[in-house]
Amino acid sequence: MSSLTGLSSNLLSSGLVLVLSFANQIVIARGLGPEGRGHLGLVATSVMFGGLFLGEWLNRGNTYAAGVEGRTGGLVGNTLLFGGLVGAAALGAAGVAPGLGPLAFLDRAGYLLAAGIFAATLVQRAGQAIILGEDRMGTYASLPVLFVGTYLAGTALALHLWRTGLTGVLTAWMLAIGLSLAVTLVGIGGGLRPRARPDWPLLGRTAAVGGRGGASATLVFLLSRSDVYLVGYFLGDAQLGVYMIAVVLAGMILRLPNVAGVVLLPKVLGGKDTGHGLSLRVARDVLLFSLVAAGAAVVMGRPAIGWLLPAEFAGAYEPLVWMLPGLVACGFASILNTKLAGQGYPPIVIWAPAVAVVAKVALSAALIPAMGLEGAGLATTVAYSLWAAIVTCHYRRAVGADWSDLLAGGMAGAGPRVTAGGRVWLTWHHARRSRSLASRLGVVLCECFIDRGPVVRHGLSSLWTLWVLLRRRPRAICLQYSFLLLVLAAAYKRAARWPVRLVCDCHTKALRRSVTGRWGGLFWVLKRWSFRAVDLGVVANEGLRPALAALTPHCLVLADPFPDLGPVCPPVGEEDAYCVFVCSYAADEPLEEVIAAARLLAGDLQVVCTGRIPAHRADLRSQPHANIRFTDFVSDDEFARLLAGAACALALTTEEDCLMSAGYEAVALGVPPVVTDTAALRAFFETGAVFVQNSAASVAAGVREAAKRRDHLLAEMARVRVRRQAEMDSGVAALREGLDR
Repeated sequence: MSSLTGLSSNLLSSGLVLVLSFANQIVIARGLGPEGRGHLGLVATSVMFGGLFLGEWLNRGNTYAAGVEGRTGGLVGNTLLFGGLVGAAALGAAGVAPGLGPLAFLDRAGYLLAAGIFAATLVQRAGQAIILGEDRMGTYASLPVLFVGTYLAGTALALHLWRTGLTGVLTAWMLAIGLSLAVTLVGIGGGLRPRARPDWPLLGRTAAVGGRGGASATLVFLLSRSDVYLVGYFLGDAQLGVYMIAVVLAGMILRLPNVAGVVLLPKVLGGKDTGHGLSLRVARDVLLFSLVAAGAAVVMGRPAIGWLLPAEFAGAYEPLVWMLPGLVACGFASILNTKLAGQGYPPIVIWAPAVAVVAKVALSAALIPAMGLEGAGLATTVAYSLWAAIVTCHYRRAVGADWSDLLAGGMAGAGPRVTAGGRVWLTWHHARRSRSLASRLGVVLCECFIDRGPVVRHGLSSLWTLWVLLRRRPRAICLQYSFLLLVLAAAYKRAARWPVRLVCDCHTKALRRSVTGRWGGLFWVLKRWSFRAVDLGVVANEGLRPALAALTPHCLVLADPFPDLGPVCPPVGEEDAYCVFVCSYAADEPLEEVIAAARLLAGDLQVVCTGRIPAHRADLRSQPHANIRFTDFVSDDEFARLLAGAACALALTTEEDCLMSAGYEAVALGVPPVVTDTAALRAFFETGAVFVQNSAASVAAGVREAAKRRDHLLAEMARVRVRRQAEMDSGVAALREGLDR
């Protein structure tokens, strides 16, 4: 079967499995509640770990032996004999186990069911592995659908008709895996012949290869589930039940990488990927899917969990979001790991997950008590990323590939290499300065504005940035400074095999932002590391130069270019005189003083406050204050018309070294600016503005003065603009030179 046909059939079955699995999770969560779901999570983790530890060597070895040797009969006989032995031991142990270990909540019947599930799963997976090794993807793909569909039907009956609780769920699981086992054995067909003794030579070869594969798979499983016991220990079974929803959703995101690896492995075993082109192409496709899936989880995860699951499980969203970066990295690396596994399971496939598991256990023990479920999610991301980095670096060295081969093609059979080149300006904020500078420099402007909470905003913006960098592969990057954005750009520069110029345009708040507490040390390490990759740092005024010089020696002072707002007609319907307060509702803007000044201006001018009203100031939409109107969000054209018709513009800040964009916009439209009296603003506007203190009386007096001296201020402002424009032209030329080096 071709890889495309195999992947298509597996994708179809995986889609059904995802839908049915999620439906099953809904049924279980609603039927058992958080504590019961936590108990089931402990049973599932223990059963799966036991099956992997004792039987995954047979699973991996069967796939390898069936693909290379084709001796199905001996493999089936060995599987049934080993499974019978393990099953008998498990059932015997279940008779004395109740009350012991992490499953102490189970009674004798529960332990017997868990033992039966463990034994049946071991044999079923080993038989299914034979089908995989024979590359019979249609049969292979149908078995998970049968299992999950049967499990879902049994669970629904057990919980919502018979109301038998956890025991009923385990019974449904036992029936589903038993049916899947029977169908698997029938599917093997001719190889199913009873044997009184094992095929020892075949068993030895199977164990030789499968032992390494089993150890690798067991460690990778622990990479995803080792924190389950720690969450239960530190936070209790109810919180574990909530966390298990995040774990299951994370597993669904990893479903496509797992399916792709399943399809790829027989091709590797059959020698159909000698040039690595197939592996790399699949890995890049999986990376793209993982990015899309992670973005969808960030956007849709919270409403989906809230709509489909009881309210007690709402806390599953946060740990899931913390896991997403690690899941993206893991999906990509898992394909490379599959390629290595198909080459005989070299030592890297064992020691890499072992290192990551140790790191995860240590991090989980430290972070779960401190951060709760979010700490477990963060530990998962760090561990997954560590494993992915080790595997990817090893693969890159082993095949002689560079980063462009891995991420954008170029190996034999991987398609044409995308030529690196071009310049981009990256920004996560709506800033007229970025647009103006990008236009004057002739670089491609790439903007990402996400108006959500900080986790969602930074997560989605990071995924968008990675996509832009991998797709465009620029040789020159300009960016408006955001901490994570610069970290990503610095990582791209260091990973690229071609030279990359990096220019960072820094603004007051972002440049001076600091983090204290447990994350302070990591924040400053990453901040210094990322700025060491910067070839040229840019600030808007001399007051910010010392802060930038402490991070990078290459500094340029460049004030905002005056924006080109084009011909603007004043708005229709604004008959009374008014001034505009350009507001972003940031902490450095003296909004309350402006509201008080508006009351003092009653009868002279009205104050119009622009800017999107944030949720915490939603009361302003009802216009509760005298002589001030809040416009909320307006388009760029509406804003320009409103500002052009104003008697003056207020550009106020409590930051000493902040040059307000509202002042530039007022100058561009020929409107007198009223600005805070700071050294930076005096140096820029000179005699072309009215300077005030951030107090109601001073602001009101400044507005009246600006309206009275309008003609004089406009004449002064025109002369100042000529001088500033010459400085800007010189600065843009220096910036262009820094970009071209």
